Amino acid sequence: IGQSADPFVHDHPNMQLTKGYELGQQFIARLIERYGQRCYAAIDTKARKELEGAIAAGNIDAIVRVAQKYPHSLHAPTALFKAAEACYRRSSHASKIEQRDLLRQAGIYLYQIVRKYPRNRLIPSVYLGLALVYSRINPAAMDIGLSGLERVQGDVDVSFAGVTVKARDMIGRITRLRVLPKRHSQRYIAGTINLPLKRLFAAPADLGGRGAIVLRDSAGQPIRYGKDIFLIKAGQIIRFDPSAASFDEGIEWETPGLVNIFSYGYLPHTLQAAIVSDSAILVVATSAEAAGVDIKTGKVLWRRRETSRCIPLVDENRVITITARKIVHVYDSRTGKLLLSQRLPSRESIWVIPPQTANGLLLVCTASGRKRAVNVWEIDTGKFLRSISMSSGEFRSAYLSPDGLLLIQTTKSLKLFEPVLGIELWDMKVSSSPSRIIVGLADRYLFISSADKPGMLLMRDIMQQGVIVRTFQLSPVGLKPSYPAYVNMVGHRLYVVASSTFRASAWNREPLTGRIASCYDPTLHALDVDTGKELWSVSLTPPGATRRRHYFVMPMQVGKTHISILVKDLSDIRHPHATAMLINRSDGKIGQYLKISDVSGLNSRSRYTRQMILSAPVMVNGRVVVETYKGVEIYGKVEK
Repeated sequence: IGQSADPFVHDHPNMQLTKGYELGQQFIARLIERYGQRCYAAIDTKARKELEGAIAAGNIDAIVRVAQKYPHSLHAPTALFKAAEACYRRSSHASKIEQRDLLRQAGIYLYQIVRKYPRNRLIPSVYLGLALVYSRINPAAMDIGLSGLERVQGDVDVSFAGVTVKARDMIGRITRLRVLPKRHSQRYIAGTINLPLKRLFAAPADLGGRGAIVLRDSAGQPIRYGKDIFLIKAGQIIRFDPSAASFDEGIEWETPGLVNIFSYGYLPHTLQAAIVSDSAILVVATSAEAAGVDIKTGKVLWRRRETSRCIPLVDENRVITITARKIVHVYDSRTGKLLLSQRLPSRESIWVIPPQTANGLLLVCTASGRKRAVNVWEIDTGKFLRSISMSSGEFRSAYLSPDGLLLIQTTKSLKLFEPVLGIELWDMKVSSSPSRIIVGLADRYLFISSADKPGMLLMRDIMQQGVIVRTFQLSPVGLKPSYPAYVNMVGHRLYVVASSTFRASAWNREPLTGRIASCYDPTLHALDVDTGKELWSVSLTPPGATRRRHYFVMPMQVGKTHISILVKDLSDIRHPHATAMLINRSDGKIGQYLKISDVSGLNSRSRYTRQMILSAPVMVNGRVVVETYKGVEIYGKVEK
């Protein structure tokens, strides 16, 4: 109750959510029903005749005009529904581009019914229509329509474009007919680690800062192929088996002739890699160059030299770069062929929020003076879908969910858009102070932290109007509070990196996936997603630290028995320090520290570059690969 109340908090999960606007609409409807139906009778008669004529003629535009001309008529929602059905049927016999346009239009008409006539008898069938439209245009977002069907009370009949069935039966039927499989939460890394570990061997040291490092994806996770991982050393890509007896024996192949592939040197946070969907090609890209390599032989299949202004985006299908001339280039990961070239507006520059991709969409945030714009493209067609502009003082962050939904945080609200149809799904008002931040987005769940309530983490369902489905409370470690900074959901557990201070400004400009947590006195907490209970917590402050310091906590790896994590001290870049930890997953106890501190022989630039590149140790085949300032070291159990 009150201005600061969350309109979506409710006491019981089955309680119907009702806003003040909806109550007002119900009141108006009752007034019309009691006193105004005679006034609307003539309007309804005209609307019905025009609608019947438009349907008989098969004229979609004329059908829509009935709804526009008589918005208060009982036949207005029927007109929009019939127009959506006509577009859906016609799309089956249209070309690919025309088909998507017709499906978009059908979705827009259906959303108009949901917004303007939320209590109309057609609403259950409208959600069926949305599910069918999304099944053909954006299958990953089908939950939007399915969640609407799930809210239908009773075993009612639903019908759309000739499909008539019970609502419950249709939910199961559509779920089985999905074009894309539902995305599952991240799984644990297979294999066990037996502590304590000892250093077995290392890659040859490189004093120029170009020693071996692990190739990782956009989430900071190592690229794996069976029992092997991939390294890059002095410009050469290496397929490496950590279970070998020595570094040389572990090399499966090295790319020939690619010594200068990254001639601009290593740049922090710009190296990304991925394996294409058929597991035949390894794709590697930096801000200087991209290349595709045969994963079995190491043969270089294609190369692209191009300087990118920001972090390149690499996934199993595409490589995306933005050049110094503000041109977005999209390449095919298999062939290196240019798929899309799109120039950004000349007056706009790339803003600090990094570009993002999800479900075939590209998000680029730009700035022009005091204006900020969120731009979304459909990568395969090059179609510009949506641009949302607002003032710099209002805009805070923008993210793409794994299903391709657009989440925008302003100083006053959280907004969710479905960019393919260009529809705003919901708008949630929040506190006007910059005290709330988004710290994670996993599957369909949004995780929010608040400066006003230390240790509290809210888990919201973005498919259900942002409703709170779980509230977590992080326990303080010692006498210091725990403010969530980064979350990683693996299976039924949620792992949260927390800080003793609230630093919203630093976090808002980093990606949610693979986020580098900027923390004071960092801690790690394990939570049960099903119950909301905290299982354990542990301090990540390296041993021997005598004062309060600022650390970077790199993206963790969660294995079957242990969690590997790396904490970097940035207080003195001339004498950098980093500490790797192996934490027992069952009880949170730190099983072993691996201190990384040997920078002798490296110049200041190499020290800084390597310090920024270092990330969490890689657990593979019972061994651990640790990045150092001069290369990589392999740790394992010494057999007696």
